[in-house]
Amino acid sequence: MAAAIPHGDLTTVEVTEEATIRFNDEVAEALGPTVWNTGCNSWYFTEGGAIDLWPFNRKKMTDILTHPHDEDFLITR
Repeated sequence: MAAAIPHGDLTTVEVTEEATIRFNDEVAEALGPTVWNTGCNSWYFTEGGAIDLWPFNRKKMTDILTHPHDEDFLITR
């Protein structure tokens, strides 16, 4: 997929539902019992009750964004 992006060969790229669920579960687990996840009243809570914060370091973010897994996307050419 990554090789096709600079050439404009892709019409759409959509994250799969499975990848989204897996990512959200990983974020929730990483937040664990922190101050953000123990019953406080915070603007970081989404309407669905999830916490809208990034619990990982910058290296993890860079790894996720620079090495996407093709199977996590629905691609239209």
